[in-house]
Amino acid sequence: ATSTVSTDLGGNIGFDDDVPTVLDKTDLYFANSGTVSGTGVFDYSIGADSHSTYSSLNSDFAAITLAGTVAGNAITAPTVTWASETSTQAVFNISFSYLTGGATTQETGTLTFDKVAGTYTVDLADPISAVTISTVSNSSSITGYQPGSSTTDNTQPEVAVAQVNSNLFIQFTGYAEPGNGTGANNLQAGSVDGSTLTFVNGELITQASTYVSISGTANGVAGDTMGKGEVMDMDFFTTNPTGFTGLTPDAQVSSMFLKFDGIGNTEDFIVILKLYDPTTNEYTTKAMYVENADIFKGPGSGPGAYSSVTLDNNDGLLIIESNDYNAAGQHYVLVGAQITPTDEGISGTAINLNGAIGAGGASTTTQDISSDSNDLGFKISDIGLVSTTTTAQNADLTFNVTLKDADNDTTTAQQLDVHVTNGVTYTGTADAETMQGTANGDTLNGNGGDDILQGFGGNDLLIGGAGQDTLTGGTGADTFKLDHLDIKDLIVDYSGVGGEGDKIDLTALFDTAPGGGNIGNFVNYDAGTGTLSVDTSGSGNPANFVEVAQLTNHPAANTITLLYDDGTTTHTTTANVV
Repeated sequence: ATSTVSTDLGGNIGFDDDVPTVLDKTDLYFANSGTVSGTGVFDYSIGADSHSTYSSLNSDFAAITLAGTVAGNAITAPTVTWASETSTQAVFNISFSYLTGGATTQETGTLTFDKVAGTYTVDLADPISAVTISTVSNSSSITGYQPGSSTTDNTQPEVAVAQVNSNLFIQFTGYAEPGNGTGANNLQAGSVDGSTLTFVNGELITQASTYVSISGTANGVAGDTMGKGEVMDMDFFTTNPTGFTGLTPDAQVSSMFLKFDGIGNTEDFIVILKLYDPTTNEYTTKAMYVENADIFKGPGSGPGAYSSVTLDNNDGLLIIESNDYNAAGQHYVLVGAQITPTDEGISGTAINLNGAIGAGGASTTTQDISSDSNDLGFKISDIGLVSTTTTAQNADLTFNVTLKDADNDTTTAQQLDVHVTNGVTYTGTADAETMQGTANGDTLNGNGGDDILQGFGGNDLLIGGAGQDTLTGGTGADTFKLDHLDIKDLIVDYSGVGGEGDKIDLTALFDTAPGGGNIGNFVNYDAGTGTLSVDTSGSGNPANFVEVAQLTNHPAANTITLLYDDGTTTHTTTANVV
């Protein structure tokens, strides 16, 4: 027989429904160069209600939003899209557009959460870039020169130079067929293949030199228009070449455009692109055939990044971009060009320009130069050069991350500030941050918060600031500057005398007596524990010392170089004498 006892628990029992918890996180700083990626801290616990399977609907992440600025301008069309997830990792695709220098550029990349390591990694596909458009119409100066000299020519110069930017100059020269333009007077292709009537890559088109007419409204050869049998020649320089022709052009641009006045429906022409490959130091040329349909017609503004170009009813705009002259695996940039309205019997393979712009506008087919059929000529009212650079481009991105468990419990949104920094100086805030330097000599200043500073290569300066910071210099002779007391920074990889030449800078903490002779009363180092302590009073009383850093690899005292000062002069000593 069995007996049963029943107990009425009433309302005295309950069940806790735990929720996801963020354990630790840092903002992130990394360089706008190299891999354009960085890793910060995002450590969390999803709790007991974890997901058994993962999808975009069954994820540890309820929602992630993205906002931010590039060079002070708000990014547009930001998206964060779930890509894949397991119990150890979650990957999201990110995308946004940004406006700099009048052009819109799309950036893509990934945001990856390592659930085991408690980190997140932002990896951008490309550096944050700027686009600068420089035009002849906005030149600061247009000057004619006598050929082969720096003597100016104010009549009908054979050489003209337009300064279109502070470090960008276009040198113009011109060629024209003399007489009736037949036989030896015909336009001539270069002699790479031995035939003056066949163009091959690496050649230019020439004839007798003539004057050029360059202005903010009309640009031509032997006048202010381009006609049959004429060639306008351009080279790009970073400094003024004056009248000296035949120099190697040293300015590089990614795109160029021509604006036409009075354009009709039949004009076509040939462009010879002067190209340079920075990876191989190779110079070459390629011919391009431009049909009338490749020209954007007015009225209105130019397309996309060229919206600053205004077109009236009879204007046209011809745009040549990097993907028009670079095949797969090529890295050419423009260093000059030639423009001629007519082929004059010259044949040879030319790029068949795709007049569309952007990723869908690549020119992938060819056509013979002799396809040129209209010999009426045209008027070029402006010439523009487009250069791309990462100079002074900083991106400040904010991800708002919300966690969600399988029971649909969520956290409040967690803000992760990601700073893509141009240059080698990073300055943090009062928040906890992870800063990752480059192979160069970086300055990483955490300011407030419990920061993680990683110098990587180069001779870096790491300044933790307030908070308990973790400092890793990486390779190179790094300086660890301690500027607050009782902060107990961790110096992870100190390598001083006999190693990489690291130093510890204590100059912000105290001033010794003149000459610095009593440094032992201010500093103490315990090689057994790796503890570095300071007494700002200089009393030498052990009770007054406070820990400012711990060297986790416990280097020998005679390898530690200390910088300190006496209020006037900075001194150097090693820790074995303190």
